[in-house]
Amino acid sequence: MDKCRGLTEVTVRIFQSNRGKFNGFYRILANPFFSFEFHSWRTNMILTVKTQAQTELTDITSRVQDEVRSAGVSDGICMVYVPHTTAAVTINESADPSVKSDILMILNQMVPWKADYRHMEGNSPAHIKSTLVGASEMIGIENGKLVLGTWQGIFFCEFDGPRTRKVHLRFIIDKRESDR
Repeated sequence: MDKCRGLTEVTVRIFQSNRGKFNGFYRILANPFFSFEFHSWRTNMILTVKTQAQTELTDITSRVQDEVRSAGVSDGICMVYVPHTTAAVTINESADPSVKSDILMILNQMVPWKADYRHMEGNSPAHIKSTLVGASEMIGIENGKLVLGTWQGIFFCEFDGPRTRKVHLRFIIDKRESDR
């Protein structure tokens, strides 16, 4: 097993929950202190996010939690994925709105809108910011609730707005839950 920042790469065997049919092996990174026996992927859910500015961070935590609740997931992992090349998702402080402003201020300083970019569409800075922040996050679910720190929230990051965007959610269900 390979070690990576305190995580261990493991191979898990995934079964379809409806018939117990073998669905393949998947390699994932897992915390060695977090005991989990994965059973199945739950249906993909898609959130729509309408942004209002060229760059903005939109808190989607409550919407993701609502989908966890409506899917009936008690224990597992929620994968949040943004299928856009000029948008991203991150987890950061949600209590103080100035944190969002500070993050955007520094990203805009690091990757200015006016520079000698070669991409003809004129949105190279959005592609670069998306790459720096990342397209996905994995959040634990325990007792039907997202496992986030007291001040943490999930943010959709718009870097080429305003637009209407999609956020995909997928749940990995703990085998102990599906056996109930």
